[in-house]
Amino acid sequence: MPIMYSWERRPVSVGAPPPEEGGEDLDWLARSTAPLVLRANRLEDAATLADWIFNDGQTDNVSIDTSVKVNEHALGSFKFAIQNTDTTASGTVCVPLLAAKGEGDVIWISVVVLPDDIAAHQQWCFNGETGMKLLILSRDSNGVSPIGSNQNNEFVIQINFQGGHFSFYWQDGVSSGVLPDVAAVTECSGSDFRWQPEVDNGASPLTGNDPETGAAWSDCAQDRARFGGLYAAKSLASYQPGLGDPLSGGAKIRGGQRATLTIRLEVGTWGSFNSRASVWVAPYMEPYILIADKLNIRLGSSGDSPTYTGASLLPYTSQRSGGGRQAAITGLAGVTVLGTGGGTALGDGQIEHVASTNLLRFHASNDNYGTARGYSAANGILEMNLKSSLHGTATTTDGAVTLPQSSIVLINTSGFPSGGGSFVLGSPDTSNPGASGGAGEQYLTYSGKSGNTLTGCAGGTGTHNSGVPVTIPSYISVRVDPALLPSGTTTGTVTVSNGRKEGQINYNDWIESDGPINAPGGFPPLGVSALSDLAASMDAGTWEPLSTTDILDVISVGANDGNMLPFLNNGVWDSVHGIAHIVNNDHGTPETRHVTLTESSNTWETISTATGIANHGYNHLNCDQRNGTLISMGYNQLTVARKVFGEAWDLDWSTWPSGMNITFGTALWTGPLTGKEDDEAALFVYEAAFGRTGFLNIDTETWFSVSSYPAGDADPGYHQIAAYSRVHNCAVFGGSNGFERKLHRIDSSGTRTQYADTPVDINIESSNLWCDPATGNFLVLKENSAGSGAELWEFNPTGAGAWVQQTGSRVPPGPVAASDGPSTSHSNVVIPISSYGVTLVVYASGAGTAGAYLYKHA
Repeated sequence: MPIMYSWERRPVSVGAPPPEEGGEDLDWLARSTAPLVLRANRLEDAATLADWIFNDGQTDNVSIDTSVKVNEHALGSFKFAIQNTDTTASGTVCVPLLAAKGEGDVIWISVVVLPDDIAAHQQWCFNGETGMKLLILSRDSNGVSPIGSNQNNEFVIQINFQGGHFSFYWQDGVSSGVLPDVAAVTECSGSDFRWQPEVDNGASPLTGNDPETGAAWSDCAQDRARFGGLYAAKSLASYQPGLGDPLSGGAKIRGGQRATLTIRLEVGTWGSFNSRASVWVAPYMEPYILIADKLNIRLGSSGDSPTYTGASLLPYTSQRSGGGRQAAITGLAGVTVLGTGGGTALGDGQIEHVASTNLLRFHASNDNYGTARGYSAANGILEMNLKSSLHGTATTTDGAVTLPQSSIVLINTSGFPSGGGSFVLGSPDTSNPGASGGAGEQYLTYSGKSGNTLTGCAGGTGTHNSGVPVTIPSYISVRVDPALLPSGTTTGTVTVSNGRKEGQINYNDWIESDGPINAPGGFPPLGVSALSDLAASMDAGTWEPLSTTDILDVISVGANDGNMLPFLNNGVWDSVHGIAHIVNNDHGTPETRHVTLTESSNTWETISTATGIANHGYNHLNCDQRNGTLISMGYNQLTVARKVFGEAWDLDWSTWPSGMNITFGTALWTGPLTGKEDDEAALFVYEAAFGRTGFLNIDTETWFSVSSYPAGDADPGYHQIAAYSRVHNCAVFGGSNGFERKLHRIDSSGTRTQYADTPVDINIESSNLWCDPATGNFLVLKENSAGSGAELWEFNPTGAGAWVQQTGSRVPPGPVAASDGPSTSHSNVVIPISSYGVTLVVYASGAGTAGAYLYKHA
């Protein structure tokens, strides 16, 4: 399963995209004119709005906004007003598809949205089991019958259950809606649902301790942060209406943050379980997050022809009423208000911050402090609901109620303040005539109570039957800026007043395509490709051939050996852009060749033959996974070379003096180092035949921890290979001419040790060395003489180190097996792809054979 990162747990670009030369919107031009694009529209002008708006009686809620431009180069944007009194919609725009789509078609649609805080954190009254819809692929609402979104094949992007997660559902012709994931076991529940099933941040993503307990994070908390939203979290006391689970590791909607929503729907046969739905979300000018990829789903009904003809843009929650009140805070820097619960009492309450514990708590004007909640800047937990002591007070009506009604009898008024306040009456289930008869939840106030009767009641509409719920949702939603919070213990004033601000969501950059649609910034939608599909289908410890386009033409080029792979240990994988890179130069070849495999197209190509990097590739290439920048320290070079993603590939790489005499035996690796922040820079270790090692910070272009070999260490020579383990936080390097069984270790402090001799030769001419990201152990693919097959060994670097030869399904297949060095013209190169838990092994034999296999890690 792809490992993605939580939106909250990485830097997010919320401002305008970087300026472009001449003010031209080159990014939009590139995305809108891609070869497979069918229609591209900026959603910026009145004529387009008038043509596409659905005349549903609320057209005044949609307008052209020239002050908010989701993309700075647009003239304006479609603005959808979020009315605080809506019970159905805030207006709908339906974009007709350029051509109707049905069985056998693949549909790509993308749009960029920008909500404000009110829209992003809409706190509906109050327990609604529904979500705010953003995009519905179905029928053209302005077209010919049948029209509208509510069809048996609709595909809906929404914000789920007041939890802030981008999610989706579809109608399959039998059920009215299908959840995005089947039941799954987590540490929170034995039968759980994951709103974003493709999101996995890895085991134990939370660092430090739980600020609310001071103890280590629980296993359930770690799973909540690991996955993209758990259904089980809705039952936890920390679940926040309008914000959802504060620990969730999923991609969530955020006020003031642009998000690209992209869907891919592969339509199979109506009524059969053979369609596929994929959804990506991208922070603006940042890579996509694949949140869901559902295989073998059912659309439509057997015998139907429910073709897709349009897609609706509509920020509303069906049959709901906006709730909450306005609130402001004074006297406490670093805390801003996002909203309140509809039962939060009018007047001045208090919010308290204790700097020593990172805890905050709140009470309204008519009650006491509730449970203290903690923030954690290291884990991106910066939004929370602070609940007062009255929050959650609940009972039911004693008799039917027709609102407005001045006196309301309850089963029990215990906990209701005698001096009055706010409450919510009714059932969120508007389809149930036995509850509130379709009237939904209603926001009311009262001035006093007598026994079990609330007096001076005001507000609300509709008739509600006896026994409907009555609750007090008393809380305040806040966003924390830790850098501005004061020291010590500080109390601020929270003023709650009647009324609620109306919100808005703005839309730009609509694209309909027959193929992949890049997010702003040129980021492709990854995770749905031949490579990722094959990786997902494989069992751990198995090999499978990967069919790619043009591999023979690209790899089988070379002078002495008939292919471009000799004297090369590894290529690199750019996880940001989904590109595998190989850079190498065989004997007798006048120019270094730079070739790539692009995941989205599954095609190899030679992108440069004049890179400015000379001679053999050895183990010199690495990729900065923050941005796709390539770094190389070439054989017999005195410089370090860099190629920033986006620069023309056919131009020479930029270089800077190394400060050390880099000759034979350079080795590169990435990872955290002692005294350095994990995300401070991509860091590499250098080792040379002159007997020195050191670390290079590629951001500052400086070396540190440079030292000479300990006495007695064998010189690893110039044909060495190396790899880095993030799990074990060390690198191993060694082998080469005359020292084929010498292996060294270097840890994050720069300390080196030498292992006992290896059981097989390690040499650039006959072996490949890389790391299994799942276990952190190292793998060696040892090529034997022709016809003798190959061996796969696993090496655990802890302690004295342990070697285990792999057997059974783990034995390399024949095409990658036969070699006794370059004289046979057979070579392999390994490219670890941690995104999908596999290694891509590219092989070639002379100029006539080239291919690729995937090896699935443990």
